[in-house]
Amino acid sequence: MGEGDRVVVRYLDTNKTATYTLTLGTSDEINGILSTTSPMGKALLGLAEEDEADFEVGGSIRRIIVIRVESLSNKVT
Repeated sequence: MGEGDRVVVRYLDTNKTATYTLTLGTSDEINGILSTTSPMGKALLGLAEEDEADFEVGGSIRRIIVIRVESLSNKVT
């Protein structure tokens, strides 16, 4: 998983899901944009579907599971 990929994750502490597009730019989580330099973005790099990861935000550790990945390289142009 890397820049341009779209990922659906589930936060294991709240059981809520979210969809993000990974970017090298600035995160805008409200609009589904997640920077690969953010704590969660760094944790997601290289993961695949069903992988789990931990990341720290605001002094707390959060755990996520990757539900689905739409890879930029798999898109038909």
